[in-house]
Amino acid sequence: MRKIILFVILLFIAIAIGIAIHQDPGYLLMAYRRWTVEMPLWLGFVIVLVAYIILYYLIRLLAYLFSLSSRISIWSDSRRFRKARQETNQGLIELAEGNWERAERYLKRAAGKNKAPLINYLSAARAAQEQEAYDRRDNYIRLAHRSTPEAEVAVGLTQAELQLRHGQLEQALATLKHLQTLVPNHRQVIKMLQKLYAELKDWQHLLDILPKCRRYKVLNDDEITNLEKQAFLALLQQACKGSNIASINRTWHTLPKQLSQDKTLLTVYATKLLELNENSMTETLLRQAIKKSWHESWVELFGRVISHEPSKQLAVAETWLKNHPNNPTLLLSLGRIAKRCKLSGQARHYLEESIQLKPQAESYYELGDVLEQLGDTQAALTNYRHGLTLTNKHK
Repeated sequence: MRKIILFVILLFIAIAIGIAIHQDPGYLLMAYRRWTVEMPLWLGFVIVLVAYIILYYLIRLLAYLFSLSSRISIWSDSRRFRKARQETNQGLIELAEGNWERAERYLKRAAGKNKAPLINYLSAARAAQEQEAYDRRDNYIRLAHRSTPEAEVAVGLTQAELQLRHGQLEQALATLKHLQTLVPNHRQVIKMLQKLYAELKDWQHLLDILPKCRRYKVLNDDEITNLEKQAFLALLQQACKGSNIASINRTWHTLPKQLSQDKTLLTVYATKLLELNENSMTETLLRQAIKKSWHESWVELFGRVISHEPSKQLAVAETWLKNHPNNPTLLLSLGRIAKRCKLSGQARHYLEESIQLKPQAESYYELGDVLEQLGDTQAALTNYRHGLTLTNKHK
């Protein structure tokens, strides 16, 4: 409807202009030196309009011709980048499917045509790693860094990951330490360092980095506690290989409070103290530990302690009978302590009860020793034989 109205309006305008020209066509006179040109005014207007249109399209044509080379260049670049994108996608598909050689070929070829070749080089490095082509892998890493210097952290993490997978632990450590100087609180750098220190059994550095693992939520609390236990146990065992009591005690006192009651750690420490004849220290340690938490391994060790006051040691152990009346390990320890107190009859009673509840080679040996002191040689030999039988049976 609007088109019809517009057409009618234009028609009326054209008729009005035609009537005006018919009534007074006017004229246009142009003179140059001896030349003159005279024409109706409307004809001159038409000539100017046509000339303007011709000039306009001529300029457009010239502009198009001048820009043709850049248009061809843009088209060529667009085609090249489109092909690079297709080859990159194909390379990533081959990489995901485990076709390492084809993946590397596609990714390498597309890298030279890609405006942002970082992903090509990093993925090609992974493909080369899977083919055990480590020189090519390292070259792709260098090219990745050179192509995108601002992505140093991403490139470094990829390099460290590939080095770890190849078992290049020292090289991975150097890479991660460099990254740590750039981004000290980067979660992935911290996580990889934690794994690497555990792999290298570098327990002290592992303990040093665990607070950051907790602060930046790299690991949960249970995982951190388990790693702390593993590290402190290794350090304590390492210290216990020697006989320097000061060094052993120093390692023990570095333990967090919650680990000082750990069964495994305290058992290792107490066993070493006994080996070094630190009986007084061992007795105090075990008595306090058992008061807080009952573990039979600690009770067994307590019975081995040669106390300066065995009667007091016996009295302490006998108080435990109230809560653990039929515990063979406690009865074995009571028998040992009573024997050192020269209470042979009481020692015999405790040891026989222990054997009745759970026959153990050590209980038979201890009872044989007590019976021998009581002069019952035949019974002592019988118990020694029972102990020897159990020992051979468990070998």
